[in-house]
Amino acid sequence: MLNDDADGCDADAMCEGACVDLMSDNGNCGVCGEICRPGLECQAGTCLPPGSDPVPDVGVPETTDTCTGGMLCSGICVDILNDSRNCGACGTTCDAGTRCADGACVCGAGLTLCRDACVDLTNNANNCGGCGLTCGDDPCVASACISRSTEICDGVDNDLDTQTDEDDAGNPLTRSCDNLCGTGVETCIGGTFQACNAPESAPERCDGIDNDCDGLIDNGVLLSYYRDDDGDGYGLATSVQEACTAPAGYALQSGDCADNDASRHPGTVELCDEANVDENCDGGLNEGCECVSDVPCGSSEGICSPGVQVCAGGQLGACGGPSYVAPLDHEICNGLDDDCNGIPDDNMSGDAYEPNNDCTEVFTLPALDEDDPGRYTGEFTGAGDEDWYRIQMKEGTRWCTPFTDQCHFVLLASLTVPDSTTAGDFEICVYGGETCGATPFCSREFDAGTNTYTVDISFTGTCAVDDDRDVLMSVRSLSPASLCAAYTIDLDFFYTEQDCP
Repeated sequence: MLNDDADGCDADAMCEGACVDLMSDNGNCGVCGEICRPGLECQAGTCLPPGSDPVPDVGVPETTDTCTGGMLCSGICVDILNDSRNCGACGTTCDAGTRCADGACVCGAGLTLCRDACVDLTNNANNCGGCGLTCGDDPCVASACISRSTEICDGVDNDLDTQTDEDDAGNPLTRSCDNLCGTGVETCIGGTFQACNAPESAPERCDGIDNDCDGLIDNGVLLSYYRDDDGDGYGLATSVQEACTAPAGYALQSGDCADNDASRHPGTVELCDEANVDENCDGGLNEGCECVSDVPCGSSEGICSPGVQVCAGGQLGACGGPSYVAPLDHEICNGLDDDCNGIPDDNMSGDAYEPNNDCTEVFTLPALDEDDPGRYTGEFTGAGDEDWYRIQMKEGTRWCTPFTDQCHFVLLASLTVPDSTTAGDFEICVYGGETCGATPFCSREFDAGTNTYTVDISFTGTCAVDDDRDVLMSVRSLSPASLCAAYTIDLDFFYTEQDCP
């Protein structure tokens, strides 16, 4: 490609936009496009065999013997097939811009010889598409004359100034743009206008402005306000207005059930009142209230006297009052109905020795030492009640002849009952051993003067042998009239020789 912009290239030449040395470039030897064939090299702008002298010494010309593959021209061995100064024959010089190829002057690659000049028919305005075809003031593009036009955003160089989609200042084309939010400018990028900088939409706010630019103002964000005549912060659900701020006489919350009474609205405390007013407007009356007034309580049975439970804050207090007498949690053996169930002295829990109601669950009394009496207090809990005890008799010390009989040891047991009883209401038994099958010795004989039943047993011991002995004892209530009675047992263990054989 011939480029006439060779400023600064000195002795070199511009070939297809590149600065080359025409004196030594094998691809541009002497002229642009002159290619030395294989076996030759560019020397002083001429394709010669390697080692040739392009300017031989005068008086020493080359000969046909030394010019191999070339022709002697003026004493110089040249390649007439590629030498632009000896093209096809000695002295035949190719015009500027042409080169020698196969012994003929031709233009370089992509160029055409028009009037002694090699031109590019694709972009030469004087030879556009063919020699002599001119475009006047219009450029030649792709071998055709193109008329200039105003630059538009289409990715094409419309004004044929080698720039695309630019304005007169050489900047990218722009145009105005807009949306529902306002106006802006968009820029031509890649053949299309884009990147409009008009204001962007924002989430809608309740402010009288179309923030999201959908053509609607405050859509979806308006608040509902309810008519509030009593000013308690709650309005009627049937009277509503939509707005960003509360209109006069309106509240944000609904649910008021009495808009003429500021004390009644949702969230207030429900009162426990006999008037049955719905203070908190939830549709219920006195919910959560155990009571709305005082309630009588207690009983008139037995020792009890009625009272009253005071209603305070919807909750009943404990039964009380000046006349109130509460039942006991257990019966006392006193002939009274202490637990106020209509039955005196029932379900007695018994004395401290319980359970000891038969010979399989006897209560073992403390050891009864010889000549050291013991007293114990128990309680009958109804007719037929029995109490069983184990008596541990402990022998004392005395002078005696070892291994002789000691006659004799005596156990005296007495049962004392209340004054109100009569003979035969009770029984006391002492057994001859400590097993359930031992022989009983019982007494129902009653001493009215002392209210006492007495029984005794005796046994013979042996000197120097342990005469301690355990026996069982039982006391029993026999009379149906004796539902409850306290009793006392007196025990005495001693040794005597009276009535011995």
